Amino acid sequence: MLALFRKSFMIPYDDLFIYPTISAAKNAVKDYCEKEKLPCTFIGDEAAEIDGKTYDILRGYGLRGTYAIRCRER
Repeated sequence: MLALFRKSFMIPYDDLFIYPTISAAKNAVKDYCEKEKLPCTFIGDEAAEIDGKTYDILRGYGLRGTYAIRCRER
């Protein structure tokens, strides 16, 4: 499947001007799952199983020169 058509969602990240480390990304995903009451299990450093589906944890540029964290379905 093309990456363009995969389900993805943004994870709230407070330090917009600091590139998210792996541990910061994991903490943000964990906090998001707790807030949304979704079961979450990490599979390595760059992936997580959220609500029974596997997602890649992507760290990179957001809007207007900020950084963001996004989860994209595998």
